[in-house]
Amino acid sequence: MPIQDYPVDAWNRVLAVDLNSVFHTCRLAVPHMRGRGAGRIVNVASIVGKEGHSNICAYAAAKAGVIGLTKSIARELAGTGVTVNGIAPAITETDLFREMTEEHIEASKARIPMGRFLTVPEIAAMVAWIASDECSFTTGFTFDLSGGRATY
Repeated sequence: MPIQDYPVDAWNRVLAVDLNSVFHTCRLAVPHMRGRGAGRIVNVASIVGKEGHSNICAYAAAKAGVIGLTKSIARELAGTGVTVNGIAPAITETDLFREMTEEHIEASKARIPMGRFLTVPEIAAMVAWIASDECSFTTGFTFDLSGGRATY
């Protein structure tokens, strides 16, 4: 819905779920990881947090906030053995599709150059790699899973 029509309580609820929850989770996990001298944090943002999208300003703002939070925590923890990265998936083929109109689904697919949706196993594979020892030098980065939609 347009920003002028967006209810403040809805805005606050979206930010609580999609941004504040990430802050609170990281805040509680970091001391344990830091104490061990090792750890991997992988935060879930969205391609919408990088690109913006009309009529979902709270979600876009929250996911952009996750990206900024990820970068900030990564800088705080650089050199401690704890890496902090994120993923920014495009629309993903899940049960949520049942709540979407066919029109919305097709419009979303049209924005993806690969012509298909991301799958949950593809997300899992990326997160597993980010959390692995093979990704020990990368921190503060948000990986796009956009099927070519994001090429910047």
